[in-house]
Amino acid sequence: MKTFIHLLRGINVGGHKKIPMAQLRECYESIGLHNVKTYIQSGNAVFQSEDEVLKSDLENAILGSTGFEVPTMLFSPEEWKSVQSDMNTVFVQLPEDHKAYITLLETAPSATEVNRLREKLGLEESLKVVGRAVYLSYPKSLAKPSINNNVLEKILGQRATTRNQNTVNALAKMIEQL
Repeated sequence: MKTFIHLLRGINVGGHKKIPMAQLRECYESIGLHNVKTYIQSGNAVFQSEDEVLKSDLENAILGSTGFEVPTMLFSPEEWKSVQSDMNTVFVQLPEDHKAYITLLETAPSATEVNRLREKLGLEESLKVVGRAVYLSYPKSLAKPSINNNVLEKILGQRATTRNQNTVNALAKMIEQL
């Protein structure tokens, strides 16, 4: 069996694109996926399959189940463990008064795109890009960071979805328990 991590973007936020996690689990099971587990209501799933799984097949199944399109990201356990390891390295010296987020991308950005992101950073903000992950941190006192998910998508020209450290760690633990 192969294990996968699937992240949904923009569901259950502000009353839009509501998908109960029970419905998401049923949707995945209906297309033959096994050991489906979800984490919190923001669209985080771990599952197993006897075959390769395509992101487009998952998105089509969600569309069929809910009636609306949901952008998603698909990761292997190796990719996810790398994201977690890099996160722990990048944020190891992070002051307690800072927030830290990991934005996950469809593809790794080019050096030019990363430089465009850096140009948007405020003085108190920090950014590091490793593969498909963008690690952002800034002081909790900062009312509005310069870079958010929408800014990233616009600059990079691709879909992105953001998670916090707790979610990254919880999904890594779920992988280990399968």
